[in-house]
Amino acid sequence: MRLYSSYITLLNGIKMEEIEAYKSVLRLEIEKYTKDTYWELFGYVYFGIFSLKKTDRLAVLNMISDDQRYALEIFSSLYFNEKLATFDNSEIVHKIISGQERFVADASGLILSDDVLKQIYNAVIVCLNERLSKFDECQLMKVYKYEQFGGENYRIPLNHTGRMSIGVINPWPGDWSAESEVIARINRSAKDAGIKCTLLSDWGHILRENDQKKTNVFATATDLDFVLTTHYLTPKSLDSFYYHTLWNPPEIPLNLGEYNQFITNNYLMNDDYLIYDTGGMSNHLMTILMNKPRSIEKASMLTTSFPESSMLDPKLEDPKMFYCGMNWDKLVNHQTRHEGLFKLLDETGNIKFFGPDVVKSWGGMRPWEGYRCYQYPIPWDGFSILKEINTCGVCLVISSDVHRRAGAVTTRAYEACAAGAVMITDNNEFMQKYFADAALFIYYNRNDPKDTFRQIMEKYNWIINHKQEALNMVKRAQQIFREKFALDKQLLNIVSNHTERFFP
Repeated sequence: MRLYSSYITLLNGIKMEEIEAYKSVLRLEIEKYTKDTYWELFGYVYFGIFSLKKTDRLAVLNMISDDQRYALEIFSSLYFNEKLATFDNSEIVHKIISGQERFVADASGLILSDDVLKQIYNAVIVCLNERLSKFDECQLMKVYKYEQFGGENYRIPLNHTGRMSIGVINPWPGDWSAESEVIARINRSAKDAGIKCTLLSDWGHILRENDQKKTNVFATATDLDFVLTTHYLTPKSLDSFYYHTLWNPPEIPLNLGEYNQFITNNYLMNDDYLIYDTGGMSNHLMTILMNKPRSIEKASMLTTSFPESSMLDPKLEDPKMFYCGMNWDKLVNHQTRHEGLFKLLDETGNIKFFGPDVVKSWGGMRPWEGYRCYQYPIPWDGFSILKEINTCGVCLVISSDVHRRAGAVTTRAYEACAAGAVMITDNNEFMQKYFADAALFIYYNRNDPKDTFRQIMEKYNWIINHKQEALNMVKRAQQIFREKFALDKQLLNIVSNHTERFFP
């Protein structure tokens, strides 16, 4: 009885004798409830009464007021909806119809006045709109609406807010970082896709959109369909469904002293994972999940990409090679990552280096000091970098050793695609898999920078002398980006796959 207690409570408020006979019919069926009969009972209890006098669908919908949107969505999706019965909801719809038909058979002897029927109808609508249990709301997320985006149909789970609502966590609110840039792109991509996005701190503070600084307002878990973490240091703090984004090669967390103390616990706190590789990162996660109930088979994908709306047309009027980075290796190892290679490229004058001029938190260090092709810092807004890459026309997509060993790709690949630049890339497993015919490849010889430099210059000179072929290669890369990696479509795919992950 507890499953439908809210509805029975509403019926108890109808002080008419004939209502008791109706409640008796319901009680007999509710007492038989098992997990396997949920949808038949849903149709029996909530929709059966409308079938008793064959109330047509339009008449039912006209009973629902404008502020009862959730009830309207439920009826629109499940009440005699023959079109939806042909899609993913077909099994659910057929079970509901079976429950309705059984109610009509069981209640054939009931005598209910029009006034009583009207009050029962209203009780059903009120209960569906605002009195359902959390369990019921979760079950209803198995029901899909269909919305079109970019020429494709996406399944949108039926939920209380009318559209999917997600949270995205910045572990360092107010500090500009790679995570803050990705979060800015996720936020814009969500808006493009019609998804509500709330920026959050680790502990649930809502962040301002313009600078991602904390406010004094906390998020409410019931208002979020799920939450995305962006770093392995983030614990689960809200009573919501958490996805961990698997972006860091395993060597990074494994080399931290805190790894055994709490980093693995942070991984395990999450309800599910968003992956993009089939190599080191996924293998590392699978070892953590060994003998655990959660599997990453058929997990959704999320990369540090860009929305389709940010894409720029390629141009190669005056090609220069682009590279941007914090150059944090100079702080840790006292020399620039790829230093031998970069010094050789710097001498050509055909490259532009971007990154911070001075880093106060590093004791005032100038990471790019001594490079004559260094330009200036790019604003940490997630999008300004695209204009700079587009102006250069050629982008060096060179992975770090740890990324290459893990089969992980640098964000520069997505930046280059969105910016419309020719990619000169190393022999990264991910790039070879997805962009084999859409990028120029070199073998990164970490022991001989001159060899790597020679290969890069060969590719650069080819671009100079074959601009139309190079432009065609960019268009192919952008086609791949649009189909597989556009961030707004990735978010919609996560939404579309969410209930399968919520109910594994």
